[in-house]
Amino acid sequence: MQRIGYALGSSASGIAANAVGLGEGIGRATAEAAGFWVFASFVPVLAVGAAAAWQLTRQ
Repeated sequence: MQRIGYALGSSASGIAANAVGLGEGIGRATAEAAGFWVFASFVPVLAVGAAAAWQLTRQ
Protein backbone atom coordinates (compact mmCIF):
# COMPACT_ATOMS: atom_id res chain seq x y z
CA MET A 1 0.00 0.00 0.00
CA GLN A 2 2.84 2.38 0.79
CA ARG A 3 4.43 1.82 -2.61
CA ILE A 4 1.15 2.64 -4.30
CA GLY A 5 1.14 5.94 -2.41
CA TYR A 6 4.70 6.66 -3.56
CA ALA A 7 3.75 5.89 -7.16
CA LEU A 8 0.64 8.07 -7.09
CA GLY A 9 2.52 10.95 -5.45
CA SER A 10 5.36 10.89 -7.93
CA SER A 11 3.04 10.64 -10.92
CA ALA A 12 0.91 13.53 -9.64
CA SER A 13 4.07 15.60 -9.17
CA GLY A 14 5.12 14.84 -12.72
CA ILE A 15 1.71 15.81 -14.07
CA ALA A 16 1.78 19.12 -12.19
CA ALA A 17 5.33 19.87 -13.36
CA ASN A 18 4.52 19.08 -16.98
CA ALA A 19 1.35 21.16 -16.81
CA VAL A 20 3.39 24.32 -16.10
CA GLY A 21 5.81 23.58 -18.93
CA LEU A 22 8.76 21.98 -17.15
CA GLY A 23 8.91 19.28 -19.82
CA GLU A 24 9.57 21.83 -22.57
CA GLY A 25 12.70 23.31 -21.04
CA ILE A 26 14.06 24.61 -17.80
CA GLY A 27 14.33 28.32 -17.23
CA ARG A 28 14.18 30.37 -14.09
CA ALA A 29 10.53 31.38 -14.55
CA THR A 30 9.48 27.84 -15.41
CA ALA A 31 11.30 26.40 -12.41
CA GLU A 32 9.71 28.96 -10.09
CA ALA A 33 6.25 28.23 -11.48
CA ALA A 34 6.79 24.48 -11.20
CA GLY A 35 8.02 24.80 -7.64
CA PHE A 36 4.92 26.70 -6.63
CA TRP A 37 2.35 24.61 -8.50
CA VAL A 38 3.79 21.22 -7.55
CA PHE A 39 3.56 22.27 -3.89
CA ALA A 40 0.15 23.92 -4.30
CA SER A 41 -1.34 20.90 -6.05
CA PHE A 42 -0.85 18.81 -2.90
CA VAL A 43 -2.42 21.28 -0.45
CA PRO A 44 -5.92 19.76 -0.90
CA VAL A 45 -4.50 16.29 -0.25
CA LEU A 46 -2.82 17.64 2.88
CA ALA A 47 -6.12 19.11 4.07
CA VAL A 48 -7.98 15.83 3.54
CA GLY A 49 -5.24 13.88 5.33
CA ALA A 50 -5.20 16.30 8.27
CA ALA A 51 -8.99 16.16 8.57
CA ALA A 52 -8.94 12.35 8.46
CA ALA A 53 -6.20 12.17 11.10
CA TRP A 54 -8.09 14.61 13.33
CA GLN A 55 -11.29 12.58 12.91
CA LEU A 56 -9.50 9.32 13.74
CA THR A 57 -7.89 10.69 16.90
CA ARG A 58 -11.00 12.37 18.31
CA GLN A 59 -12.55 10.67 21.29
